[in-house]
Amino acid sequence: MIIYSQGGQCPYQAEGKIGNDYFYFRSRGNNISLELYRTKKDLEELENQKIYILIKAKQTWLTDEQAIKYIKKLYKKLKA
Repeated sequence: MIIYSQGGQCPYQAEGKIGNDYFYFRSRGNNISLELYRTKKDLEELENQKIYILIKAKQTWLTDEQAIKYIKKLYKKLKA
């Protein structure tokens, strides 16, 4: 996994690449989402979204390490 940017508190956001997909991750309140894109350009423009998943989480604030765990978990779920 490559992280291009990450951080924030509300919302916490991250962008990067995992596997062959580019991703946008967002956590706000107890909503956590992961969006996958085919190309880096699509990610940068948030266009042509490939796959999207939204889950409810018990925690409302994430560290960078927790966010990475969620990204990997949601990616695995989307690819199953």
